[in-house]
Amino acid sequence: MAWKAASPGANLLRHSRLFAMPKPLPPPLTLRLGYQEPAPYPTVQAITAPTASRVRGNWGLKRDVPHKITHTTMRVTELDTIERFMTFESANDDVLTLKKWQEIDMPLTKGPGLVSDLSMATSPLVSVFDDNISVGEGFKWKYLGPFLLDMPANEFKQYMLKKVKPRQNEFKAFVAESIAKERGVYENAATTDGGAGDIEVNMDKLRADTMKFLALVADFLDMPRTGRPYRTHPSAGLHYIRSTAHVSNDPEHGPRPSRTVPGRSLNSGITGPIVGIGGVAAILRENSYYFDSGRVHNDRRHVRDYEPRSAYISNRGRIMLDVRSAVSHEEAIGERSSELTWGPEDAGSVRNKLRGIVPQGTGGRVEGWGSWGPDSGRRQEGSNGGRDGLGSLRPPRSRFPEAFKKPGQAREGEKREKREAIDDILASLAKK
Repeated sequence: MAWKAASPGANLLRHSRLFAMPKPLPPPLTLRLGYQEPAPYPTVQAITAPTASRVRGNWGLKRDVPHKITHTTMRVTELDTIERFMTFESANDDVLTLKKWQEIDMPLTKGPGLVSDLSMATSPLVSVFDDNISVGEGFKWKYLGPFLLDMPANEFKQYMLKKVKPRQNEFKAFVAESIAKERGVYENAATTDGGAGDIEVNMDKLRADTMKFLALVADFLDMPRTGRPYRTHPSAGLHYIRSTAHVSNDPEHGPRPSRTVPGRSLNSGITGPIVGIGGVAAILRENSYYFDSGRVHNDRRHVRDYEPRSAYISNRGRIMLDVRSAVSHEEAIGERSSELTWGPEDAGSVRNKLRGIVPQGTGGRVEGWGSWGPDSGRRQEGSNGGRDGLGSLRPPRSRFPEAFKKPGQAREGEKREKREAIDDILASLAKK
């Protein structure tokens, strides 16, 4: 029995390694003419392949990829150029950023451009997926009209001639409808004499009220009232969780009020210290622990724990993250003070070094070290109150003050004592 011959298209799909590749998304609006800013969201799909296939260069594409490629994900900008080349680049930046943010598990809220200043100051943070019907369309992220400040002069003239002037009668009807809604009279409502109620629009009087006139024009042309429009959705596709109304469970200490993430201090800006968390430059609002470097003094690469507070996407497509210093488990249960002092590890290590100087055992105690010991419940001034800290020890009153001096001062004291001893020997010899 002979097999039925397949069509050329079906034969191509059966023997081709590449079935389909989605087209790249159009680039978002940019604010610069020369240098194009990177898109706030991925425009090209990221693809990956199993490790065994990547070693052979088989990514399921039309052509094999060089074996020297080490990244696990890539985005193909052009599958087949005129020169019969395939252009591609690594997609680890987008993929890892998405994975890190999902691990942080921080919901995105509406930024200052999506809510009014009064609501930002008086109401809690609102998720970008919550629709507040009471505010209407006064604060939204996407508009049909252009942003006039970014339009060149010739484009603005063409827009006025072709888009605005032909709609004068439509604008008058829109203004009349707005005035009717303000007065409580609707289009189909009848007047007292039984006729239709027509509202006259005085454009000259309306232009005198600048704020009201601009608001009507912005609503009619669907343009942003204040601020620059958003380049992307306020969530940017990073996360779809609405709130943090869940308790994070620590594997060692159990449930915690908030989740902590590690980060490093980067720099200090106008709004406060800048720390790096999950590839995002965050603002440290409460910077009481910014200069508390712990065991690694004056080391900016030291990793600390921070608690994310809020995050939103700016109108330029940037992640704006606010964090604060995390409270350790010892501070939460009261075993360590939150003051700017040494940690218990540092204090314990210093105490152990001091204990190494003192002879251990029951006999042969050095004079002056007998008063060194745990404090009897009194908290000293300036101490950190730690269980293993220096605040739990009483400094000895001994004849050996050089043990608490700097190395330079100790060396000077030794030289002075040697000179005094030599002078005493010379004086005794002179008497004889």
